[in-house]
Amino acid sequence: MRPQLVGMTGVYCAAAELSRRGFIVSITSRNARGIDLLATDQDYHAAWSFQVKTNANKDDSWRLGRGDIIAEPNSFYIFVNLNGTKTPTYAIAESALVAEKKKNEANPYIRRSDMPKGDGWDVFEEIAFRDLSWADARAIAEKPRDYHTALLNRALMLLKPPQSNKIDRAHRKAIATELTRRTTAKPSQRRIDRV
Repeated sequence: MRPQLVGMTGVYCAAAELSRRGFIVSITSRNARGIDLLATDQDYHAAWSFQVKTNANKDDSWRLGRGDIIAEPNSFYIFVNLNGTKTPTYAIAESALVAEKKKNEANPYIRRSDMPKGDGWDVFEEIAFRDLSWADARAIAEKPRDYHTALLNRALMLLKPPQSNKIDRAHRKAIATELTRRTTAKPSQRRIDRV
């Protein structure tokens, strides 16, 4: 299969998998730099962008572009192995993790072993479908280093005024400080724990 067909097949397979999991998905017109898919939940409460990287066969690494990987909170990578004529397999990771684990600046790539165990859909679905209460948002603010960036952003939005009080201002500050630390730290200094 030609490389262009491999890449497009991966994009369509990833879009189909997101749709199967209950998301509304749109494939970009290939002129959106670094974004292959846009998705939202069915209530339009949140949106995510995805970059898709595809291998024709089962490989343990994927090539990445030479440019910088921007660690955006609602940006994910979907890594697809088409596996020849068998069912495709997927691995999904936050852009911050991909930026941190990227290898070899001349010919950038990421290894499967650098990503969380499993396929990563459970992590993404937890972030995407988790209904946060105010109490949840406050609990997240107590230990912001223990949570995914996208979940921190959702908690921050929940703690915004008009119901502002001193406690929520302190929680907002804790989350905002952690988000700033993640976006300004060098990849080797980032610490993103997983819940």
